[in-house]
Amino acid sequence: MFTLLFIALVIIGLFVLSGCAVVEPTPAATPQPSILRDGAGGDSIAWGTGQALHVATFARVGEPSCPNRKRPGILSLLPAEHFNRFVMSAGVNDAPGLCVPKIAAWMSGHTARGYWLVGYGAPESAMVVNSAAAYGQRVLFFTPGPDRVHPRSYPEVAGAVRRAWQ
Repeated sequence: MFTLLFIALVIIGLFVLSGCAVVEPTPAATPQPSILRDGAGGDSIAWGTGQALHVATFARVGEPSCPNRKRPGILSLLPAEHFNRFVMSAGVNDAPGLCVPKIAAWMSGHTARGYWLVGYGAPESAMVVNSAAAYGQRVLFFTPGPDRVHPRSYPEVAGAVRRAWQ
């Protein structure tokens, strides 16, 4: 009797080790885009645009893309939830670095459709355009106002975003 029990346990052990009895956890299902909300995130440009769009906004004025001694960085503002459409502005408050691609990667994993806002002639535009292209995201350019950073009109930018979202 003991021998039969021992043989049965060995066979079961081999069966499990062979991978035949391994149960893989099912990945968490990503909600369908039709039930997800829209959002905006990033720096002051994203904050103004998010307010004009009336969407969930995860942004802070003066927030850099990468964390530094004074600020936690844009990635720290972004939630774990998924979005249907998400508009991002990042890179104007810091020197070009590795955080814009990391933010693009976050958008790729958390949004059905990602959009970036960049002012015409902005120094960070090349990094944003390259990062967006790498993840299949769109870049929307706006005309800066007198400070050469912020849009001259957030309602105009919101209108351009809405048209892109169609």
